[in-house]
Amino acid sequence: MGLFDFLDPVQSTGNWVASTAKKITRGDWGKARNDISPLLVQMVRTRPGTPASVEAEIYKNEVDSLSKLGTALLISEARSVNPSDIPGIQSKISNILKEKGIPQDLI
Repeated sequence: MGLFDFLDPVQSTGNWVASTAKKITRGDWGKARNDISPLLVQMVRTRPGTPASVEAEIYKNEVDSLSKLGTALLISEARSVNPSDIPGIQSKISNILKEKGIPQDLI
């Protein structure tokens, strides 16, 4: 993570998602490939201040990938979000996750 990533919330969140996923899975992506929900829930529970609504979205299968988790986290932390910006945010997070070596099928 770069020194000034905190200035870019998308970059910061993407980096957090990638590093936390790697830390929890220890690079063994098999369980996450079979059912990603437990990984997503564990990640949410390690992030202080994450609203319960993000975890609820996981259980409703509205958040079913790492890029969607990052997007949901950003939206939950933002004061306001233009709905037309959401696809671009998710795309940027996806690119960060690819750069960080996260398997494509989990992004």
